[in-house]
Amino acid sequence: MQRLNGVVVPMVTPLTAGGEIDEESTGRLVEYLIAGGVNGIFALGSSGECVSLTWSKQIQLLRAVVKYVHRRVPVCAGLSSNSLEETYERANDIATAGADFAVALTPYYFRTSQPEMLRFFSSIADHSPLPVLAYNIPFRTNNTIEPATIEKLRHHPNFVGIKDTVNDFARTLAILNYVRHDASFSYMHGNELLALPAATAGAAGCVVSIGNFAPAFMVEAWKAAAAGDHDAIARYQPRIASMMKVFGLLEAKPQDSTVLRLMAIKAVLEILGLIQSHMVQLTPAPSAEFLAPVRKFVEENEVLQQIRKPL
Repeated sequence: MQRLNGVVVPMVTPLTAGGEIDEESTGRLVEYLIAGGVNGIFALGSSGECVSLTWSKQIQLLRAVVKYVHRRVPVCAGLSSNSLEETYERANDIATAGADFAVALTPYYFRTSQPEMLRFFSSIADHSPLPVLAYNIPFRTNNTIEPATIEKLRHHPNFVGIKDTVNDFARTLAILNYVRHDASFSYMHGNELLALPAATAGAAGCVVSIGNFAPAFMVEAWKAAAAGDHDAIARYQPRIASMMKVFGLLEAKPQDSTVLRLMAIKAVLEILGLIQSHMVQLTPAPSAEFLAPVRKFVEENEVLQQIRKPL
């Protein structure tokens, strides 16, 4: 069984103005990411608007991603649902579509105890034809998988990792204390600002949204951190922090709209000539005036200027 590691990009979902999956743009984005050296692509996660897309469109996107990746890197696919029965069905669907890994979000809305969390992920791992990673993002789900629960889950032969999107580095170190020497388990950090420190502590990889528009930069930064080059980390961290400003460019106030935070990523990709910035729902039409802050961001960002393509 292959192990997930390095930089995995949680890919946005390219859409047409009519809200359909834009397969041509999907192909361009996949090629851009692979040319940037990424180690994997994660479709149907938060950045891919999984909570807003119908399951049929999610599968349509996944099939397109698998086609264009053509086995050059692993493809991870989200199958999240609060219903275990539906999760089992979705695991079969994504396996049929050609994914390599299944990624399951923690339960949400209902509060979930750690014994319940253990049963939830053990059941998914029991039923999934693909190896399973957990997706922990407690500020969205209001639930978290505690390090001790991860320690129990990692002994399941079909539970192979976690995407951990947290701000608590002490938690990261606690999990890595359990898993860093387990060659069958991948701890993947999901916070851009903590990804490089996690690499120095033994994380297998990272899953970061800014990799959508700066894949080569993130691959370069990750390799330096994983090699223990602390001087390089000191140079990369401020540039990562600068690129993370993209998330707030379209919001009226910080953390006001997750949809607009994701739309800003798509807008960068539109300026780079890769996809259009249409979202599944709730956003205004991506007019030039509305996207002006993003264009200014791209024009002033050193990393993006090096890769910008003329439209």
